[in-house]
Amino acid sequence: MINININKDWIPFIVIAALAFVLLGQCSSNSALREDIKVLEVQVENERANYEAAHDSVEIYRNANGYLEAEIKTYVSTAEQLAVQNEKLLKKYRKALNLNKDLEGVNLLLSSEIKLKDSLLISSTINADSTFMFKDSADFGDNNTRVVTLNGLIDSNQITGKLSIYQTISLLAALEKENGVNRMRISTKYPFDDIKIEGIDLINNELNTYKKKSRWNMNFGIGYGIYPVDGSVRATPFVGVVFGYSPKWLQF
Repeated sequence: MINININKDWIPFIVIAALAFVLLGQCSSNSALREDIKVLEVQVENERANYEAAHDSVEIYRNANGYLEAEIKTYVSTAEQLAVQNEKLLKKYRKALNLNKDLEGVNLLLSSEIKLKDSLLISSTINADSTFMFKDSADFGDNNTRVVTLNGLIDSNQITGKLSIYQTISLLAALEKENGVNRMRISTKYPFDDIKIEGIDLINNELNTYKKKSRWNMNFGIGYGIYPVDGSVRATPFVGVVFGYSPKWLQF
């Protein structure tokens, strides 16, 4: 029969240890609950952002500095969700930008489509050898230019020539977050007629997921414990390798 002699000096230690286990369990429960709430809040925010993006359209205006500006709300998605919900669009980005299959390291997908419509009045003098030349240039500022050159020849009832067009279009983009919703903005001084823009903010759900640890663990430690010695138990310090089991309610 094992005789357990409990010294009265141990009673405060035993009480403190019991309270510590209870508090650790409460901390673990609160920590897990906070993680669950955090994940839920992120999911709700993402769904709200996608709802607003789906009902948004491109807004075009000229800002106070003379730039034509277009803006639209962007979507929020993981690479896995995008692959399931819009595989065609994902293939388009992968092909155009030569992206890796899992979009590893990719944080944002952006696209813009600019429509330009222009007309020129041609006026030129015909030279003695029946050739003519026309040139028109425009500088809209901030490295936005257009140069059109036409070299031609009139031969009887036929006109031949070479038309050369040189353009530079400077686009500036920004992604802003307001009230939990991202807005993509593109600005230029080139006088476009219409523009389509699209933005997808890629997120990693693993960063927002509470990960449960393994219940079995092994580590090297220094501690103080109770051990059975000569038919009784004694409190004594120890140094060594510890292999133990941590219940779910103790993990936090």
